[in-house]
Amino acid sequence: MMRSRAALAGLLAAAWTSAAAEPFAVEGLWRTGRGANGGRATVAIAPCGEAWCGEVVDVDVADRSRVGTQLLRGLAPIRDGRGALGEVLWPRLGRWFEAGLLLIEDDVLLVEVCVGGGLICPKQRWRRVGRDREPAATDADE
Repeated sequence: MMRSRAALAGLLAAAWTSAAAEPFAVEGLWRTGRGANGGRATVAIAPCGEAWCGEVVDVDVADRSRVGTQLLRGLAPIRDGRGALGEVLWPRLGRWFEAGLLLIEDDVLLVEVCVGGGLICPKQRWRRVGRDREPAATDADE
């Protein structure tokens, strides 16, 4: 996911115009993979201004200080609304990084974050919650 700022800006502009009439399939509630503290969060992806954002609405650890934290911002739909490009907050570092989201199954969202100019791009699978399905505690992380 190595991109220059200009290429990313062009892709975002094209994605925003091409997906405007399409439903945004990643909207809703998502359960993250395990974080550095071993816990998971539930993130609500919804419209915010002219883009889409994701806010932590629940956590499964005793420290609930991250509830209400904006975790995703500036998301622009791509791939007919089945993905998005934007930024993600890396809570442990307190910094924002480029991110790509892609719906790889109806209830599985692949989230990729790139740091170090695209040299390191860890991925995590998030599972949709609600809509007839609550992920089991044994759902595999990546």
